Amino acid sequence: MKKLFNCEGITASTLTTTVAALVMVTVVSSLWMTSLPAASMTPAEMIQSKLPLNTTIATATDAQLLQAVYEAVKQWPKDFRLIVRTAAGARKSIRSDILCMAIRGARERSALDCNWVLEILREWIKADPSLANQLTEAAMQCAPECREALQNLTLGEGGFTNPPSNINAPPGSVGGGAGGNVCIVCHNGTEIQIACSDLDSYLRSHPGDTSGPCVPTPVANP
Repeated sequence: MKKLFNCEGITASTLTTTVAALVMVTVVSSLWMTSLPAASMTPAEMIQSKLPLNTTIATATDAQLLQAVYEAVKQWPKDFRLIVRTAAGARKSIRSDILCMAIRGARERSALDCNWVLEILREWIKADPSLANQLTEAAMQCAPECREALQNLTLGEGGFTNPPSNINAPPGSVGGGAGGNVCIVCHNGTEIQIACSDLDSYLRSHPGDTSGPCVPTPVANP
């Protein structure tokens, strides 16, 4: 009876070729998994794939989530809006930062569409008009190329037009607004108005900002 398999017939060259072929198959399979079409993944799965092992969207730190959003948008820029909505829905306290990281990721792929940014802002401002100034200014700083479009942001009938037009609060107008629920915050030397109910969470996510009007720095005489 003939032997079914003869180890002596395997040369070093054959073995090397076989191993190389297996490595190539593994690499191609890995690349194929990485480049799966977005349609086969949900926005949550896109973000999850960029988080550290054993970390979920719910348990990730703010820094981890922001980095995951950046990486996800960079890989799937056409799903910008879905990724931002998903991440912001899970972590509303840092949604401005989430939008900024998404803008950064899309820009690196030369795929930033200002209409995407406008669509996200319209949704957020409709949900809470008191955040119009805060959200729009943040978007302007992250996407200066969209500044003109953002300045002309229109929410439609019954909505707000040009929300950033009143970013600089009148002197002494701490509070103000309907119901007196708007607070002044000093942001990068500029006074902006945000909802008082969001003041604490805003200051936690913007450590350089301070509550109240900006205090001019005295200029020393030469």
